[in-house]
Amino acid sequence: MFLEFGGPGIVPVPTKKLCTQDIINQEVVVKPREYYVITAYVPFWVTSPKLHVSFRAYGGSGNDIKVYLFDKDSFINWENGHSVTPLYSTEKETIDEFSIPVTSGKKYYIVIDNTFSIFSKKYVKIHIYLTYYQ
Repeated sequence: MFLEFGGPGIVPVPTKKLCTQDIINQEVVVKPREYYVITAYVPFWVTSPKLHVSFRAYGGSGNDIKVYLFDKDSFINWENGHSVTPLYSTEKETIDEFSIPVTSGKKYYIVIDNTFSIFSKKYVKIHIYLTYYQ
């Protein structure tokens, strides 16, 4: 018996490699009545990109912070006081994590919002990374 692999009509399927790219992995300080913005650009050549965000807040009486994820247009509208629906948002939270599919070739804005706090600055340990196939 003779078996032939890779003969006529059989085309090997190239496998794509899962890649990870850190955007930020550090502690940031957000003053009272202010917000901190982190931008993440998703390269146009990646496939199936996903943005992953995890954070933990310290400071003030509630150890809490709000976090939003916007695309470019929504961020500009939000920053100018217009009503928008973020791609993801939290209420005041101490700790959270989320992953969301995003679009290649676009810029995203992660906002760490402490505008609700009158006196307390917040320390936020945040890790944001992108996964994609190449």
